Amino acid sequence: MFEDLESVEAATLVDRLVAEQRAVAAAEARSLRITAALYRRSREWMSELAASVGVGELREITAAEIGPALTLTRFSALAMVDLAVTAEARLPLSLAALAEGRISLRKLRLIADHTDVLDDAACAAVEAQVLPRAGTQTVPLLGAALAKCGHHRRPRRRRGPPPLRPGRPAGVAAPRPRRDEPPPRGPARTPSPPLVRRPHRHRARRRQ
Repeated sequence: MFEDLESVEAATLVDRLVAEQRAVAAAEARSLRITAALYRRSREWMSELAASVGVGELREITAAEIGPALTLTRFSALAMVDLAVTAEARLPLSLAALAEGRISLRKLRLIADHTDVLDDAACAAVEAQVLPRAGTQTVPLLGAALAKCGHHRRPRRRRGPPPLRPGRPAGVAAPRPRRDEPPPRGPARTPSPPLVRRPHRHRARRRQ
């Protein structure tokens, strides 16, 4: 059963909440290290004929083992294996910060996403630049700090007018209908000739 927290002071509850979140982060770090150890041993599970499997196959094998055990989908299991292997091999300082409870698992994922195209030396430089303040920053502020790093910047979206439609010459905008004229609907119709009224029969007889 859960502990009765009604008699505990609010400041004490906040301190206990912080301690629990740090314990969760430490448990997640241990889970990542266990997953990385399973990845290293996955080659031993293969037969001698399939001893030359690649990295992608090893990750698939590890994900197939941990997925049913943790009730994860194939995509979630592969994401967990990728993060574990990347954090242990390329982001050791970030993994240590997660084990100490200074950052969360979400912040570790953010750092891994922003350094996925960098080499090991650049990863170490980014860690040294953002980790001292990562523990006191929110996730958006950490993302902004990572974007300001000179080692890796994500491409910005192209701003400007929308592209012209095919067939329209460059620099010529589409004609707009006048306000006093309704927009045309369908093909143009030729006006019908005016009607010519014929005199009535009894009126023509009276005139004769």
